[in-house]
Amino acid sequence: MNTHIKTILCALCLCALTVTGMTACDKTDTPADTDAPTVMETTPVTDPVETEAEETTAEETTAEETTEEETTVWLPDVSMSDLSDIMQPIFRGNTVKNETVMFLDKGDTKKLLYPIDSIVSVTNYMGTVTYREGIDYVLEDGMLKVTKNSAIPCITRARYLDVADPTLQTWFEGELHNTYWGEGRLMTDWQVCVTYTHSEEWGGFTQNCEAQTYEKLLRKLQAGEDVTIIFYGDSDSYGACSSYMSGHAPYQPSFAMLTTYALADLFDYTVHHVRLAERTDTAPIPSEDYVAGTRGTITYVNSSVGGWGTRDGANNLNTHVKPYIEEYGCDLLIIALGGNDATMPARSAANNVSMIIKRVLPMAPDTSFLILATTMPNPDSVGWFVKQDLQEAEFILMAEEYEGKGIPCAVACMTSVSLAVMERKDYRDITGNNINHPNDFTSRLYAQTMIQALIGYENMK
Repeated sequence: MNTHIKTILCALCLCALTVTGMTACDKTDTPADTDAPTVMETTPVTDPVETEAEETTAEETTAEETTEEETTVWLPDVSMSDLSDIMQPIFRGNTVKNETVMFLDKGDTKKLLYPIDSIVSVTNYMGTVTYREGIDYVLEDGMLKVTKNSAIPCITRARYLDVADPTLQTWFEGELHNTYWGEGRLMTDWQVCVTYTHSEEWGGFTQNCEAQTYEKLLRKLQAGEDVTIIFYGDSDSYGACSSYMSGHAPYQPSFAMLTTYALADLFDYTVHHVRLAERTDTAPIPSEDYVAGTRGTITYVNSSVGGWGTRDGANNLNTHVKPYIEEYGCDLLIIALGGNDATMPARSAANNVSMIIKRVLPMAPDTSFLILATTMPNPDSVGWFVKQDLQEAEFILMAEEYEGKGIPCAVACMTSVSLAVMERKDYRDITGNNINHPNDFTSRLYAQTMIQALIGYENMK
């Protein structure tokens, strides 16, 4: 295992062990100054979530109360068969579809998430070329080996490491090198997609189902009522490096769209995309609605901005979220910030996210909140993989306090998911730019993790 990942996993374990002894959002902790543009609201983002003394603690909850609560959980009537292939959960079942992997040289052998039992297909990233078993690749001890004369693209170590630009640097095989990186197809042209079967069960981190938290939202969807979902995040939720945003096959939507479309598929809804025509800094959207059914409409707003951190999100709420809440309302706000706050104290990042929630509640008191903890950047990169991993535990503490106050709030733990995946795969296998952006495979992990948090695959027929 990569030594950087080992260190971070140990830190995560320590955070989990000490959670019960921590208090969220110390009032004396002031968020780091990230030079964010301040628009309309200029109050320093320092407000913590306030803990009321009369709140019932976990220790005061009786076993009888807990049992009664567990037996009265309401769940929607949905079927996994209504989901598209790419939204079938990778961490359940015995088939993985289009897992990406990147070979450096001919003759290399690579592990996938699971030991392979049988290969269904190996294609190029765009899905336009299918490679042949026994000629282009072979299955060897549960791993995929590219043959010496394979048609599978291999970048070669020489090209991967011979980078003139010293702006970004990465540790590779114990030595510091200039980083091969870039947006669009620079990485994905060297990745191939593998569909395969396996018998081993997933033994890594698994996202909790938080369906009880989102009962109000799910009941509305079950009843066919119109709802509005707003995404407010950074370049990942903007859609950076998704093939749809990059304009090439297979044209897979961003994880924000995938998640929304999955809800439409499950509940037979139409998704209406709101075009933010007055601004040029937010994500492009399809020109037509996504129609899975006509029982109701999900209004989709994506107000994410590349490069933003949590402080930017708090300071720019009046221009980037408030107008859309006023026009369309908000049933679910997905906050996906923190990936760019590499050196900010985790509690400060949580304070900033808490301020977003506090400022939204007067505008839309019935809003539910889903906080999306970031995927980790390239663990071998210099200056990018710092301490974003510590945010997840702070977000969970904050969400639990809001939930205790009757405000629906939970965390989709993509930090833990990404670390578990990087235990098994090289970062170059799953990235769109080799620094911090997801490729289509990781975007599916994002969307599947959010659906698991909102509904839970185990609750689908």
